Amino acid sequence: MDDETIDYEWLSGSLEDFGYGVEEDVKIINKLKQLCTEFNKTSDSMLDDVMAALLNNKKKTLNYFIVEQLEQELEKKLKKTLGTPTAKPHVSRITQIGKSPAPVKRKLDDLNALVASPAVDGDFEKRKDVGKIVSSLKGKLFQSSGKAAKISIGLVTEPVPQFYASDKPAYVINAKSERMTKMANIFKEQYPEITEWHNAAIISPESVFVYGEVVNDIWEGQPFGEGNPATLLVDDENGSLVKLDLTNIKDFCLFSGMIIAMQGVNENGETFVASKLFQLQSPALPKIQPENLVDSGNLHIMVACGPFTSNVNCSYSHLQMFLDLVKEQKPNIVILMGPFVDRRNKSLTEKDKNTVAITYETQHEAVLLMIARALEGTSTHVILQPNAQRDACLVPEFPCSPLQVPGEISRILGEVAFVISRNFYYYFFNFQRLHLISDPAIISVNGIQIGMVGPDILAHLSKSTWLVQDESDSQPSMDRITRLAASLLRHFQFSYSNFSKKKMLKLVYSFEKIN
Repeated sequence: MDDETIDYEWLSGSLEDFGYGVEEDVKIINKLKQLCTEFNKTSDSMLDDVMAALLNNKKKTLNYFIVEQLEQELEKKLKKTLGTPTAKPHVSRITQIGKSPAPVKRKLDDLNALVASPAVDGDFEKRKDVGKIVSSLKGKLFQSSGKAAKISIGLVTEPVPQFYASDKPAYVINAKSERMTKMANIFKEQYPEITEWHNAAIISPESVFVYGEVVNDIWEGQPFGEGNPATLLVDDENGSLVKLDLTNIKDFCLFSGMIIAMQGVNENGETFVASKLFQLQSPALPKIQPENLVDSGNLHIMVACGPFTSNVNCSYSHLQMFLDLVKEQKPNIVILMGPFVDRRNKSLTEKDKNTVAITYETQHEAVLLMIARALEGTSTHVILQPNAQRDACLVPEFPCSPLQVPGEISRILGEVAFVISRNFYYYFFNFQRLHLISDPAIISVNGIQIGMVGPDILAHLSKSTWLVQDESDSQPSMDRITRLAASLLRHFQFSYSNFSKKKMLKLVYSFEKIN
């Protein structure tokens, strides 16, 4: 412990070397000295923790609020070391992994041993056609270049704060209303015949145009579909609800939370009888302007989506194979989408007398260390995105905040970018090589925007789909997954909200910049 080394000049100079700063606040220095004493840390280890806190908070300047957050994180780690369990709401904390006793406090090598399990997925090892290219596509404007790539990565959407989905109901309702109003304007732009909107819940014997959000039939408590009419949530001050009669529509596909526009009548004030259902047109692909792109040569991106284990064991051989391929091909960017520790993995929940209990957090850190070790010494940028529903270390809320990465792993993933000599110590850091994003998120890579969201939203939509197809139509129909994905794109959002009698309104997380 050398808390006396910590002063404003030392801290400011150390952070400045890595592109960070610190506010001139004596409370920051005093608090860091206090933390060094309480947690038996050296000034260098405290600097690592401070830089990890800045990275996790996506801040360039250290303030007292971040130092307080760092203190809370250190206290949590201390409680785990002392054997005091910590808990998050709705998240099971303990899993069963490994065959040997686990030390109370783990070092990096101990974490590495967790994922280097001897367990092998037999079916995975016996698979055929390894490395076979199933499909390939080459753009018309693509030109091969031997130039070294210069990478520019930016975040288009703002990071989601923790517990974002637990916002106040008033904010949620206002957001839903704004969302419906925006979609109504898009319907008007695409269909000039829509001259004026009417309230679907008000009696209208003459044909009118209406819009609203499709919800489950909350009166019956059953999902909508054949025999169970859908309900329309109207965009008015009362949040009125009206039943829908779609017997006159021969071909449609509805989801809970979908915003639709219709033409029809309401003769009794209880049911809106639709005669026409308007379909949003798919947005056109943006025209890429070469002058707006970063001159980077050929851009090589590799993407992998979890879970990275089988359902029968906790072997990360799937992930290891992908990381070996990354090291071989040396892409500019690798995108890893969770879950990194899958809460649905049976081997994580089933108890065995020969196993030892460890926390999900410990396993999560072990997986991140495995990724860091594999990419150590490379120049590949790493983008990590959690899975809102399946990552065991996260509260299952959508959208969810970025992952929290320990300081040691952040340092490994930031190596080889540049070298700084300070007091005879050599530092290899560049935190810009590690990018932590929310689920969902939109990033910009050399001027090209890429939207990313976990596949669970498609599984969720498939369970609440009401599909009616015109049997007389000779045109080939889309498969279920294609239809679901196309609907998401048509509605300019990553998810649909749900409304039920027993659940609070949930905010539809939409991105204004996706257009």
